[in-house]
Amino acid sequence: MELADTQTRQTSRLPINGVFVAIGYDPEVELAKKLGVELTSEGYIKHDSKHRTNVQGIYAAGDVEGGYKQIVIAAGKGAEAAMTIFEDLMNPYWKKEKAG
Repeated sequence: MELADTQTRQTSRLPINGVFVAIGYDPEVELAKKLGVELTSEGYIKHDSKHRTNVQGIYAAGDVEGGYKQIVIAAGKGAEAAMTIFEDLMNPYWKKEKAG
């Protein structure tokens, strides 16, 4: 990921494995849309009860899912999504779907 310092205009690179986007009150879903993630009619990320989206390997958590706009709820949803990601990495559900 390339980072830009808005004060000095200098850029630097940071190796990352994931991104959590948190900007303002409206759901920030532009990245999700660019990746082909489905949205609800209200503009939130469509997901199942395990925070999975229609794009394999992309999960939703927090205010982008809709519902209450509170940091404690967003943090809890992030923890739920992290547990699903861990479970999916240990037992990939997409491999089971192809086998059956």
